[in-house]
Amino acid sequence: MTSAIIVAAGKGTRMGPNIDKLFLELNGCPVVAHTWRRFDQSPDIAEIIMVIRDGTQDAFSDLARNHGFKKKFQLVPGGKERQDSVWNGLEALSPDARQ
Repeated sequence: MTSAIIVAAGKGTRMGPNIDKLFLELNGCPVVAHTWRRFDQSPDIAEIIMVIRDGTQDAFSDLARNHGFKKKFQLVPGGKERQDSVWNGLEALSPDARQ
């Protein structure tokens, strides 16, 4: 089984306060949804691990529902630094994921 890890736990501080760049719209759709859709439509991907910032679980669950994503996915909390978030994503992989 092939899995994808999308690391989307950053704060986007360069965009300024009160702006979550992941949810900025591009062509009427949040930026992160464009990425997620590509993996969701890939016949080679069986599961998607979304590493997200704590407190955004509802927004990501709504995103999956509103955009009709079909693949199995997990929402995993990010870490203090990007490498910690990547590690959390790796730790959440299914045991059946190819190594």
